[in-house]
Amino acid sequence: MADAVAMMSARPLWVLPLAALLLHEAVRRDRALAAAIGFVGVLIVAQPGAASRSARRRRWRRGCAAPWC
Repeated sequence: MADAVAMMSARPLWVLPLAALLLHEAVRRDRALAAAIGFVGVLIVAQPGAASRSARRRRWRRGCAAPWC
């Protein structure tokens, strides 16, 4: 659920680069900074790689470091 919310939150962040590329809009520094901060917020919510880290921790607790354990 958090991944879906994070992806929905990231959609407006794509408007800035697409407007710059497709419509040749001028991107000011303050808007680029706001988009970068918003993207960091999306990364915090989505926590990419968190599932693999938690699976790795479970394997270490069981005493097996191999990915197939």
